[in-house]
Formats: sequence, structure tokens, C-alpha cells
Amino acid sequence: MRYVLVEVFTSPDSPYCNMALQVVRRVAMDYGENIVVKEVSLASKEGKEKAHFSRITVVPTTVI
Repeated sequence: MRYVLVEVFTSPDSPYCNMALQVVRRVAMDYGENIVVKEVSLASKEGKEKAHFSRITVVPTTVI
């Protein structure tokens, strides 16, 4: 089965990241198992590296 990966880049300092993540998760629930939501936190080393590689400079950012 094919699926769509949706990554939401977040930061614990942003008041909007939690809201964006909730919206993306609600939309994913409407589409069932075909959408996988992954939070990428800029608080982690891996998150910072991924954001740098993808040239993401603001949060929240949603990548489909």
C-alpha cells in the first residue's frame, strides 16, 4: 500500500506549531491509513539537520 508522508517541522518556542500539528493530524484521520504524519522538532539535533538540509527557516512548516 502506498502512503503519503507529511512532515510538520516544529519548535517548542512557537505558539503556532501545536495548532498546525493538530490540524494536519485531523486531516490525516479523514484520509485513513494513507497519510503518515511525522513531527520533526527543531529542538533535536536530527530535526535541525533536516531543516537545514531542506532550507526550512520558519516554523511551523508542513512538507508533503
